[in-house]
Amino acid sequence: MKNLTVAQKIPEWEELYDREECIKLHGEVRDQTVVIVDDLYQSGATMWGFAKYLKDQGAKYVLGLPCVKSLTDTDNQ
Repeated sequence: MKNLTVAQKIPEWEELYDREECIKLHGEVRDQTVVIVDDLYQSGATMWGFAKYLKDQGAKYVLGLPCVKSLTDTDNQ
């Protein structure tokens, strides 16, 4: 996905999250605040797609916490 734009990445991630075998939640997220911890933030597409998935599952709030922001933001164009 490195060569895709952010607009192209988001639907790709959404499609993956829609596949039942790709996500296994351990516990209920409905009406909960969920914190996503991601190792790297470049385009934000992965976190955005997963946050949308969690909201679709009923999460009340979804917060994203990346550990590292990429210095080479070339995939954000």
